[in-house]
Amino acid sequence: MHPLALSPLPKHLVVTAYVVDDDRVLLLFHRKHQGWLPPGGHVELLEDPLRALIREFWEETGLMIAPVTVGDPYGNEPSVHVLPTPHHVQVESIDPKHEHVDLVYFCRRVGGTLKGNSESEEIRWFTREDLLRYPLDHNVRHFALMALDDLSRKD
Repeated sequence: MHPLALSPLPKHLVVTAYVVDDDRVLLLFHRKHQGWLPPGGHVELLEDPLRALIREFWEETGLMIAPVTVGDPYGNEPSVHVLPTPHHVQVESIDPKHEHVDLVYFCRRVGGTLKGNSESEEIRWFTREDLLRYPLDHNVRHFALMALDDLSRKD
């Protein structure tokens, strides 16, 4: 069995978005974690992951986004709603008391005006060159570059 499946720690469901616009990806400097991260947050009670993704991104950035998904968005029954597929799912050890199951999406900006909130000290668009020279967590750099590779200049 996989070691994460054996972890007795409580899991919180969260969503994260790497948003690409004009060959740049948006990151924020998170006040609590003191590092550059993609926007995201917890899925609230009675909320599906798509609604949480859109809400969290709006609250943290003032921007509207649309997830880019792969696969067949088939849903031909009124009682079935197929949600966008995350790019990947990761489990993050947050502290000794809990972990996050993070649904990570690659998205495009579709509207809004960029503004931060109290959770971030700074918010900015990163070019590929910025991603390579700024002090970023390896995981954040890797997936930000991957989002740029997947979504830049593709219509």
